[in-house]
Amino acid sequence: MKKYSPNETKGALFAKRIDDETFEIEKVYFEPNVGSFAFVKLYNNRTYKKFCKNYFDKHVGEYHIHNYLGDWHSHPSFSCTPSSYDVKEVEEDLKKSNAKFLVQIILKDQNNKLVGNAFYYNENISAKKIDLIIQ
Repeated sequence: MKKYSPNETKGALFAKRIDDETFEIEKVYFEPNVGSFAFVKLYNNRTYKKFCKNYFDKHVGEYHIHNYLGDWHSHPSFSCTPSSYDVKEVEEDLKKSNAKFLVQIILKDQNNKLVGNAFYYNENISAKKIDLIIQ
């Protein structure tokens, strides 16, 4: 079973915490590869590591306000809902990190308009849909 579409891409989201339920995305990492290469774990990617270092160097000691929020990826050929592979990947990342929650955004181009959905995960919740505002 294929785990990705050949045209999928991926990245990471870094956000500023506004309040307990509101985050403003400040920086977005875009993986330059598509397809299977995009789905190599980002934390093994040298370019991504440099991107993270620059973000955290800018916000030294402010991890409770500025931090990694989760990932984003595209579903160009199907629905903007998490596949079983997507859910498994986020749940594994949650277990390996010290994050209390992670967000996953799934996007696609639909009639030249960016559309998508956002999902919230914590140790008790798998893929709870949350509001996503694209401006």
